[in-house]
Amino acid sequence: MVLMKHKNWLIFIVVMIIIIVADILLYIRSNDYFIDENVQTSEKVDESVEKNAQNDNLYRNDKYKFSIVFPEGWEQRDGASSNLLWEAFFSSSSIDLQVKEFSIDLNELGMDMNIKDLLSNDEYFNSVTNSIPNGELLNYELTKVSNEDAYYVEYLIPRESLGEDIYAKQWGMMHNNILYTISLGGPEDEYKMYNKEFSSAISSFTFED
Repeated sequence: MVLMKHKNWLIFIVVMIIIIVADILLYIRSNDYFIDENVQTSEKVDESVEKNAQNDNLYRNDKYKFSIVFPEGWEQRDGASSNLLWEAFFSSSSIDLQVKEFSIDLNELGMDMNIKDLLSNDEYFNSVTNSIPNGELLNYELTKVSNEDAYYVEYLIPRESLGEDIYAKQWGMMHNNILYTISLGGPEDEYKMYNKEFSSAISSFTFED
């Protein structure tokens, strides 16, 4: 019964992360930011085999040139859908990595987009809020992840059917014209318990090119 409850929590958290990221991507696509009006952008799923290496709690992706150190003892696996690149999980909590490329090569157009070029503060935060209409936005700010500007949000999602609310954090940033999103969360007791581990994981995220 306990294992089933944990599984249900993980499924719900992953689904909510997918919904929120998809809503942000939809907003980006509908506004065609900084792209010629005849050229549309969309999320691009790369079907090629990802080159990555997992060494204990260190995960390195050679294709996208980044690494992250997950909490000690957490399990890791490929993302559960095309919206998730990689995830680490323990009990009912998870840390998820999403990577989305544009359908055109922005580098060839001489563009080097920052997350602030893609969406304003309000546009990004509103897209998250609209994705969780029954949720509560707890905190948001412009911050840095691996020296890149990043939009940070923290939110709460009531979930009576699971007996406890979900707390989650998310960072969104651009690097080499690719959108990266790091999301983490879990039920309230674990969210507080693993706060130090969550912070260490985010601090360890590094672009290596």
